[in-house]
Order: sequence, then structure tokens, then C-alpha cells
Amino acid sequence: MTDNPEASLNWVAERAACSLAAIFGSLRSQIQQDVSERQALRPPSAPYGFRFQIPEVQSSPSFTVALDGNNLHRLVAFVLRDNKIEVIWDGVAKFEATPTINDEGKCRLKVGGIEREFWQVRRMALEALFFETI
Repeated sequence: MTDNPEASLNWVAERAACSLAAIFGSLRSQIQQDVSERQALRPPSAPYGFRFQIPEVQSSPSFTVALDGNNLHRLVAFVLRDNKIEVIWDGVAKFEATPTINDEGKCRLKVGGIEREFWQVRRMALEALFFETI
């Protein structure tokens, strides 16, 4: 047995725990909380609202975040595919995220080859919907 801290990380177990399904479930919960918080921050007389929805019928696991208002409807979909999570804005693919373990042994997502924390991916997907479309 060695006292080398570098040898102590069980990267295989960490990567297995960083599965796409586990990440997707975490993102779903975190995004549902983001939507609740953004909805609560609307002015009392706001003519728009945000909603989180899991479709009843779906070919792939997915969920959506919608902005609805007077003559306004925007939709961001999160779809779990075989090896990635696709983020789709109003029917157009915005980006894809894939799981990875970084050099510190932390579970992260890669977007466009750049390692991101979960909150960064949520911001990339929802910032324009939450703050720039109204």
C-alpha cells in the first residue's frame, strides 16, 4: 500500500458514478429548482410565467422549461441520448453535454470540449430564456 494521494483516487468508481443517467437526474432536479426560483422572482403583475414540464409521452427521457406570455412562447428542451444530453432551444440544437471526470476527480460535463460544472451548464441553457427574452 502506498501513501501516494494520486494513487488513492478510484477513478473507475468515480467515473461509473458520473453516469449520464445520474447527471441527467441531477440536472432535472436542479433545473426544476431554478425554474421555481425564477418564477418567484417575477414582478407580481408580470404578463409571463415560467414552467417546468416532464412530457407524459416521450421517445427519450426529456424535460422542458417554457416561458409563456402574451404572444410569447419559448421552449428549452433537455433530452437524454445514448451518450450525451442535448439542449434544444425552440426546436434548434443549442449544445450537447457529455460526462467526464476532471483532473481533481470531480464529475463534470463537457460542452464544446470545455469542462463545465452543472450550474454553468444550467446557466448556458437557461440564462437567455430567464433574463433576455422578456
